[in-house]
Amino acid sequence: MQTYPIHESRVVGELRCIVAHFDIKSAEVEAENELITLKSRMEGIQIKKRFSWTKRLLLLWITLHIIGHCILGVGITKICRISMASTFNDGEYVLVAAVRDCTALRRGDVITFTPEEDSNMTYIKRIVALPGETVEARSNAVYVDGKEISFWLGTGSWGPITVPADAVFVLGDNRAMSCDSRVLGCISFQLICAKVIGKSVILS
Repeated sequence: MQTYPIHESRVVGELRCIVAHFDIKSAEVEAENELITLKSRMEGIQIKKRFSWTKRLLLLWITLHIIGHCILGVGITKICRISMASTFNDGEYVLVAAVRDCTALRRGDVITFTPEEDSNMTYIKRIVALPGETVEARSNAVYVDGKEISFWLGTGSWGPITVPADAVFVLGDNRAMSCDSRVLGCISFQLICAKVIGKSVILS
């Protein structure tokens, strides 16, 4: 059997190459693990930052809501029906201000109120006729004290109705789908909750 001489220096050199190869692989694995750890830490920092900003905005919103509601009488109401579409649509939020003097309300103002027939609900409608005025609809046109209000179209014909001294006559902008003074009658000042002052752009 023929044998071949093994050169020690060659074997040592190959072993060194193998060790160096494993050292390189080990370094690559460590670097990759460190990179993964660094990415995880960065993602954690970003999540904490996002949470921090969300928390701050939430606290700011709560603070403003409390100040507005308790001091200024301003609140937020969600639209849950389509009687005021397309002015205010289902699911939108509106800013409302407490009404301290109902005699200061004007035609065209949008108010919220709780009718006696449905005390668990808050309605939102537009004032069409003021105390002492007579309102009616003829051929889908609304008349107040005999004068046509061209931008308020009624549904069919009804009235005339004279508004009491302590009430208002309201209609929904979506006439065909609105339960308003045509059904509920005139809305007493005592039932009026607030006046709508605009949409809540952020929440809507």
